[in-house]
Amino acid sequence: MNNAGVGSSVNLKPLVDFDDDFWDLSLQINLTVPYQLSKVVLAVRWGRIITIASINSCHESLHGAAYAASKYEVLGLMRFLAIELAKEGITVNAIYPGLVKTLMNDNCIEYDAA
Repeated sequence: MNNAGVGSSVNLKPLVDFDDDFWDLSLQINLTVPYQLSKVVLAVRWGRIITIASINSCHESLHGAAYAASKYEVLGLMRFLAIELAKEGITVNAIYPGLVKTLMNDNCIEYDAA
């Protein structure tokens, strides 16, 4: 299961002020890590790939450019893999949960309310 992730609530800023290093970190953890873990399944030619995406892979949110972009991309990757691997019996699914109450998400709500 691909369940790695870092959210934009760690570094809330409008895109114009966004930190490039945080952008790179977000793509690395939210997209590249699931890509690499999926390749492990491909190497053994058997298994199930389940990736935790986000509701932000379908719906936008304020000040979450890196997170939303990475989750859109991971959903696209999983859709591609599902088609590519169907004939081999490897199933690929993405789960996109909605908002979950966490301290990080509390930061987003407070930031957006200001």
